[in-house]
Amino acid sequence: VEIRTIAYAYDLFERLELPLMQVVGLARALHARLKILQVVQEPYEQDIGLKLEYEKKTIRSAYAGDVAIDFNTVKNDDIADGIQTYVAHESPDILALCLRHNNVYRLLAQSVLKTITAAPKVPLFVFHH
Repeated sequence: VEIRTIAYAYDLFERLELPLMQVVGLARALHARLKILQVVQEPYEQDIGLKLEYEKKTIRSAYAGDVAIDFNTVKNDDIADGIQTYVAHESPDILALCLRHNNVYRLLAQSVLKTITAAPKVPLFVFHH
C-alpha cells in the first residue's frame, strides 16, 4: 500500500513543535504530502483567520523543501466530528493526531480519540507529547 497523504489534525494555536517535527519526518520518509487540519468552532472570527494565516506561513517557512504541506480548516463545533467529516471527504491514507499530557487537553484529546477510533476510516497514528 502506497501512502501518498497524511492528514494531521493539529491545533495551530498550540504550537507543538515536537509532534509537528515528527509528522513532517514521517511524511518525508514516506514521500507523502502532509495535510494539516485545523478544526475551528463557529462563528469563525476574522482574527482567528489572521492567526491561522500567520501560523501557516511560519510552518511553511520552517519546513520549506522538507515535505509538501497543505492546510485545511474545517468549521465545526465538535472536533471529532470535524475530523471525521474531513477524513470522509478527503480520504487521506493516514490520520495523525497528537495527545498532550496536561490534564484538560488530555481529557479532550482522549474523548476525540475515543470517538475517532470507534469506527476508524483510515489507519491512525498517534503522537504523544
